[in-house]
Amino acid sequence: METAFDRFNNRKAAITFTTIFIYCSPSTSSHIALRPKTLLIYNNEQLCSSNATATANSNIGHRLITSSSSETSSTTTIVIVVPSRRKNLMQRNLIRQTYGSIRTVNNVHILSVVFMLGSADDPKDSKTDPDELDAESRRFADIIVGDFVDTYRNLSRKSVMAYDWLTSYCSEADLVVKTDDDVFVDIFKLTAELSTLPRTSFESFNFWCAVHSPETIDRNPKSIYYVSRAEYARKKFPKHCAGVGYVTSMSLVRRIAEEISKSFRGPICSHEDVFMTGIVPEKINSNKSEPPIRFANKMSEWIFYIDKDNPNQDGKYIWEVIDRPVNKTLDLSEFRKRSGTRVFYLLQHGPDFKRKFLRLWYYVEKSFR
Repeated sequence: METAFDRFNNRKAAITFTTIFIYCSPSTSSHIALRPKTLLIYNNEQLCSSNATATANSNIGHRLITSSSSETSSTTTIVIVVPSRRKNLMQRNLIRQTYGSIRTVNNVHILSVVFMLGSADDPKDSKTDPDELDAESRRFADIIVGDFVDTYRNLSRKSVMAYDWLTSYCSEADLVVKTDDDVFVDIFKLTAELSTLPRTSFESFNFWCAVHSPETIDRNPKSIYYVSRAEYARKKFPKHCAGVGYVTSMSLVRRIAEEISKSFRGPICSHEDVFMTGIVPEKINSNKSEPPIRFANKMSEWIFYIDKDNPNQDGKYIWEVIDRPVNKTLDLSEFRKRSGTRVFYLLQHGPDFKRKFLRLWYYVEKSFR
């Protein structure tokens, strides 16, 4: 039986990789139709439904953990969106085994963890086995695939696809959490904080994130982060969220998706975090709409860079802890103190990334209990 991936692969001979200018500014012509939505090669419209959650719980071993005596009717619902490279099966499986295995905790219900992929490999990457990817999608049913090449420069297209998908198929979520597939999320601390938000926050136009303001633009043509003056003429990017992880309301996701559809109808800026959380919100705010989009800066409270050379002593401590032998005991009170309120952990890449990721999960889950 021919799958969606097979149908796409049969068309690959027609694909050419073309360099185009990507502009960060909104369209000015009033004669262009609304921006078309990304063609979905692989979709699951039921990912956020209760039936899909029940099926996933039985197939993948999702767990319900309650930190209080009862869950109430006012439970907050969230969806976690993870842009992922096609080749990153290991990272997706790590997420499924760890924080992605939790469905209810701290009076917060996680409707789904959704991975967003492109339909063709970056020419610089090793080729992904389409049968393996198809088997992964059939088994977990948590992958959305859009019709574009899975490159760094197409991350904005992937995020636009994610926002469109969320508004179409997951609008029942109160909040959206966006993170990357190489980021560890302390789901216990994240949900504990989100559970304290007043319900008025769900209709707000806020980003909770590490705020970059303003950020100098990389003009080096050899850099992956390069932006030409033709693409964006200003010297600095507007205030925006770091892509490592942020939270926003479904109301704001919908508002941004609508603005992109009507105002950014051509090629879009390749810097996904800048475009989605900076350039588009700036355009919306320039219209003097009410209420304006606002940022709650969570840089010091939420973001944790974990590497062996980290000048931050807490970050260095966490690195050393997850590098210890399995049989070495851990002072959980010290671990809780050092990790503080941090939610998004960006681990240094290396050959032992998997081992460190799983070790960090073991300690985080143990310290929660």
